[in-house]
Amino acid sequence: MEGVIALGVGEDLAAEYEEAKVVVIPIYEGSGTCVKFVEAMWMNRPIVSTPVGARGLDRFAIDGEHYLLAKNDEEFANKTVALLFNTEKSIDMANKAKELAKNY
Repeated sequence: MEGVIALGVGEDLAAEYEEAKVVVIPIYEGSGTCVKFVEAMWMNRPIVSTPVGARGLDRFAIDGEHYLLAKNDEEFANKTVALLFNTEKSIDMANKAKELAKNY
């Protein structure tokens, strides 16, 4: 994909999450609960996810409060960029998601 650089497999998952400004979960097909979504919540990172990526967690996690829901590629790009440029919203959303994860 143009503009994307694949860096390979990370050696330390916690360090990768620590470096991430936003966790993107662009899953359009599949089944079950997305572990990446849960990991991102626990690692206190803001999330942009498709409905499939949030499946099972969307009963508790609220779009716009705990994460941002993106239904197509354009929404995905716009919402990810919006979080990258709005640090206050990004931090607030990540904190709320982490608190939700602690409660469930």
